[in-house]
Amino acid sequence: VFQSSPELRANLDPSASYGESHGHNTPLHYAAKHGMKHLLRTFLCDLGGNPNKKNAEDESSIHCVCQVGQAKSPSAEERRATCIIMILQWRGPVMQDGEKERAQLNAQDKKGNTALHYASASGLRKCVELLVAQGAGLFIENKDRLTSCDLAVRSTHHDVATYLESCMVFADSSDGINEGELVGTEVETDCDSEVYSGLRAQDLQEAKDQLLVETADMLHIPLFTAEALLRDNEWSKALLLEKWMTNAVHCCEVAGIAPPASALHLVAPTPPMVTPSPPNSVITPPPPPHIPGESMEQDDLARDGENLQCKICYGEMRSWELGEQTGTSCEHQFCATCWESYLTLKIQEGGAHHILCPAVGCNILVDVDFIEKMVSPEMARKYLQFDIQAFVERNKTIKWCPLPGCGRAVKFPEAELETQPFYFPNTKPPPKTSHAVDCGNGHFFCW
Repeated sequence: VFQSSPELRANLDPSASYGESHGHNTPLHYAAKHGMKHLLRTFLCDLGGNPNKKNAEDESSIHCVCQVGQAKSPSAEERRATCIIMILQWRGPVMQDGEKERAQLNAQDKKGNTALHYASASGLRKCVELLVAQGAGLFIENKDRLTSCDLAVRSTHHDVATYLESCMVFADSSDGINEGELVGTEVETDCDSEVYSGLRAQDLQEAKDQLLVETADMLHIPLFTAEALLRDNEWSKALLLEKWMTNAVHCCEVAGIAPPASALHLVAPTPPMVTPSPPNSVITPPPPPHIPGESMEQDDLARDGENLQCKICYGEMRSWELGEQTGTSCEHQFCATCWESYLTLKIQEGGAHHILCPAVGCNILVDVDFIEKMVSPEMARKYLQFDIQAFVERNKTIKWCPLPGCGRAVKFPEAELETQPFYFPNTKPPPKTSHAVDCGNGHFFCW
């Protein structure tokens, strides 16, 4: 109707309310609600519409564009992402502070929801990423005291929830975003250009997680074991694999972990030949295997229901606590209070990437998941930040941007770093070639 009516195109005010009977919605609200990107572009760019205009529910256009039913098509998600980009790019009249008006990302409606709340509840992953990159509040709670991450979990959009949780962990880091990156602008490069990439905190976490999964699958070991081994081998799969094939058990012992079954299998002796039993003989079943991490004395106490004694504070702890308080592959047990105090102190000291069992003389590492479970949420966030810092500092293929306060890192291909140029014998090798790299925030430095 709009396109076919010259009079309507000339006189329509996209920010004018349709009245109380229509919830004070404007043409902008309806165009955004239905993801009508062509109309939205016309309303914003040609007719001077204001996306910050609110309806009776205090919803702006950016609230409406992020609300969609569960049965959504990929094309609908793309349309709404395009609408988000147009709203983010919108600039209004100059305000008193001299800056042009922009879309209010963190505006809350009467339910306390922001645009990020609705995008998360609707499972609009790309819209969520655009809003977060622009600086949408991750910790804002609605009237039900729920964050956008909580709504994503409640709506079973686990990929969105995982992404938001990762962003929340590193929300305190000063991580700038380029304007082109906010709106999904792709930068074309030549095929011969150097391959490197600027990494944000959440990108580093994803790179680390991917490396852990690949290593765990390759060696058939748990993720915690893979992390400890990689950390001890400069986060290099090639270096770890070489040591693993040489002596897997020694490799684990040096890293401070108990050798897993796959490591023991590499050095296990050939089983002896078993003589068949006579037909009428009675075979006595072997005793049940002892569970690692529990001593025989603890087993007896657990069966009797007696209290156990913490080896740090010498306070009593119930036998049922044993399963909950096991944080290492060794047999040392401590109460929850002592565990929390010890782990918190280690994190505050900055040695979060190498926390050993508190028992005297024990060199076994504490499980990462156990650390996060035992300390406070704030301390767990700090632990993850220290862990990422250690990941970058011990990784030869990643460097921090040297500009103070940037918080970005650059990843360079490992193969490029290991390639040695050819040179003739009895001559000096040519100097290593430096590479000018960009962290993604426009900060160039020499690698």
